[in-house]
Amino acid sequence: GRPPLEKAGVQVVPDVLPYELMKLRLLNASHQGLCYFAHLMGYSLVHEACQNQLIAKFLMRYMDEEATPTLQPVQGVDLGAYKK
Repeated sequence: GRPPLEKAGVQVVPDVLPYELMKLRLLNASHQGLCYFAHLMGYSLVHEACQNQLIAKFLMRYMDEEATPTLQPVQGVDLGAYKK
C-alpha cells in the first residue's frame, strides 16, 4: 500500500482540478501581481512586501473581487483562511 498521507494533512480527492485552480488563481496569480509593484516599491521578499498595507489591500481585493468569483467551491477548504 501507500504511506498514510492523511496523517500529514494530505487530502486524497477524486478530482484535483478545483484545488489546482484555487492555487493558480489565488496563490500564483497573487504572487505574480505582487512582484511588480513590490519591486518598484523597493521590496525583494514577499513576506516583507505583504506587510505594506497598500500591497496587502491590493492583494485581498484582487483575490476577493477577481479570483474568488471564478472558483467553484473547494471541498474541505475555507477560502477566507486560505487567502490569509
